[in-house]
Amino acid sequence: MSIAICRMIFLTVALATATCMAADWPTFRGNPQRTGYYPDPAGYPQDKTLLLHLPSVPFVSSPSVVSGILYIGARDSTLYAVDATNGNVVWKKKTAGWVDSSPLLFDDNVVVGSRDATVYMLDSRSGAQVSLLEGGIQLSSPAVLASGVIITGLGPPFAGVSGYIRGLEKRSKAQRVQAAWSLSLPQMSYSSAATYGQFAAIGADDGRLYGLDGQEGRIVWSLPTGGGVYLSTPAIDTRELAVYFAPGEEDYSVYAVRLTDGKLLWQSEGAPARALSKRLRASPISYSRMESLLRLSPKDRRQALGKTQGKLSALADADSWIATGGAKTSSVAVDDRNVYVVQKALGLLQTNDTQGTGLSYMPRFTLLALDKKTGSEKWRFSELANCVRVGYSSSPVVTDHIIFAGWGGGMLHAVDKESGKCMWSDTLAGDIISSPAIAGGRLYVATMNGYLYSYNLAATAPGLDFQRSTYCYPNPARGTVSHVQVYVSRSATVDITVYNSADKAVVTISRPYSAGEKSPCDWDISHVANGVYFALVKVKYADGTSEKKVLKVAVLH
Repeated sequence: MSIAICRMIFLTVALATATCMAADWPTFRGNPQRTGYYPDPAGYPQDKTLLLHLPSVPFVSSPSVVSGILYIGARDSTLYAVDATNGNVVWKKKTAGWVDSSPLLFDDNVVVGSRDATVYMLDSRSGAQVSLLEGGIQLSSPAVLASGVIITGLGPPFAGVSGYIRGLEKRSKAQRVQAAWSLSLPQMSYSSAATYGQFAAIGADDGRLYGLDGQEGRIVWSLPTGGGVYLSTPAIDTRELAVYFAPGEEDYSVYAVRLTDGKLLWQSEGAPARALSKRLRASPISYSRMESLLRLSPKDRRQALGKTQGKLSALADADSWIATGGAKTSSVAVDDRNVYVVQKALGLLQTNDTQGTGLSYMPRFTLLALDKKTGSEKWRFSELANCVRVGYSSSPVVTDHIIFAGWGGGMLHAVDKESGKCMWSDTLAGDIISSPAIAGGRLYVATMNGYLYSYNLAATAPGLDFQRSTYCYPNPARGTVSHVQVYVSRSATVDITVYNSADKAVVTISRPYSAGEKSPCDWDISHVANGVYFALVKVKYADGTSEKKVLKVAVLH
């Protein structure tokens, strides 16, 4: 690794992550690296709350949440700032185009792109306009480097990526600020940049993944894929110094690329339509071919399929389903061991319906888990849904034990990340294209029918044990009480001792728990100083065995 590359990546990395507490969600995918990972303990959803409903106003933008305020764009051409506890609109900013871009929060500013070809920089507290940036039609969600340079992909009439230097917002608020640098690419970039230090990775519609020096505005490396990219956004793993990326369209693969030089580390096997078709001894059916088949009687259609389509074999989640084209692919999520991606593929479903058509198009949504070191598949969770018109894929978010993923038909799932088993589901009003966000121990999800929901992540799923079901919430704790959620499968005595950063005990709590009990122990923090504390939770069971767990608790009044 060259000295220049090392300095580019690691220079003032701390500045890029110091603007928000870990439990906030200040940007698309939660952090500058776009990993979709929530670092604090989280349980399963309960206490569903409808925060906001905008009738006939779809949400494509994904929410960002900082200090209890949720920011989200909508297709009424407006950016909303919403109180995340009660849904009250704090302020709103009207633009001249749909706001499908997701907001970026930093240094008391909110930055978001609009389809009116403008990137807006606003005061996050009041919505007052700070600056306008020239950016072409925007779907890309802005990113910020450690140095404060703002990066965004460019839509028509441009094609490429631009960077804007901090301080330019001091110019006239009514004039659009030109980019400090722009990189022209073969096609537009609706992908969002992942950043680490001064480095950025972004996809473009030419099917390539680009590694950039975001400070100087130059391409360091590029990697061709077989996909179309569109909205898919890469994620940077700072431990492995790798970039993970799923291009979509005709390329179902996930790619792992070395951050410093773009060397391909692995490419997952994927499952393109042609490979599935070969395995199932069938040829993909074009839309025009399908239309002609639907005009035939069921008998004539079966004969036609017998001549041209071969045998339709069974898949795991449908009696007779086969992919007929490419996939709409989400952005990836990355944790300490795995890479997760959602793929929506359109296929042919044979229903054996003798009265009706017997054939229909049916999307299949799949949440896929891959080993992040090898790309080998660990598990997949699939579901058929009747929502052909859903053109994008919501991206999954991951916590210490759970992946949350939403897709067509308003289906929201919580999946155990060890087994791939769906542990909880809910059906919302409208398809889910916007990606979920987690902040302050709550899950936020928006739909295409204009609904914005909030869930308290405090429930324990059936069958979980003490280790996975013991956590603190909210974290950071900002009120007067911090809750230590404890679950025991057998009768036990629970002792909790909270220490400050100087290793001095500040409170001790002890109480008995009955078998299967799930309940919190409350810690009064009304007179506790801000800072980081550690809760040592010890469980002594009636049979003499014991367990313990250490929790990190942030107090922020």
